[in-house]
Amino acid sequence: MEQRLIKEEIREQFYLYKNKFDITENITLSFKGIGNSAIYTWFDRIIIQNITVNQWIKYPQRTKFVIIHELVHAKFKELQNPFYVLLGLAPAAVSLKYAMRELRANTIAHEQLGCNVEVLEDYFTNFYNVNSNTKRNLAMGYVNGVTNIKLIKDNPIWNKQAIEDAVNFFTSEFPSLRKISRQKIDQIKSTFIQQL
Repeated sequence: MEQRLIKEEIREQFYLYKNKFDITENITLSFKGIGNSAIYTWFDRIIIQNITVNQWIKYPQRTKFVIIHELVHAKFKELQNPFYVLLGLAPAAVSLKYAMRELRANTIAHEQLGCNVEVLEDYFTNFYNVNSNTKRNLAMGYVNGVTNIKLIKDNPIWNKQAIEDAVNFFTSEFPSLRKISRQKIDQIKSTFIQQL
């Protein structure tokens, strides 16, 4: 299948999920870069990179997962502070907030794809490119595929229980997040619950 047709099909999926999430902002989709990821950027734009586009032929669920994930970020206007991204450092409370954003986007993508465990495991085992829970990755909200699979299998629907369990997991499993005050943890938890 030629690239133009692949991109048309991906664009159809993009608008299908954009409408499903009732996103009224004018979010644009573009295809740029050679990597295997995507990003929600300033100016309401989602960029999907070439390797992700090419997954469409054999593994369309991987590409759909990425589309849904980025649209969830767009729905909640979740941009990362470029300073933290460049340095790979963020205050513990920001890291927790970013980890919750990433988990929400991943869990909702899993939900939208029918809570299919095979799709979940394939995405995080064969495509997702974060392999370790380093301090730098966590600062940007990224945890490895094994951690994502565990958390999403434990709570396959993004709801209050998923939020509470995720906050408890992150703040007990990651030493850098243990120093966040109980008040700040409760505030972060409450914010995510209010956004349900």
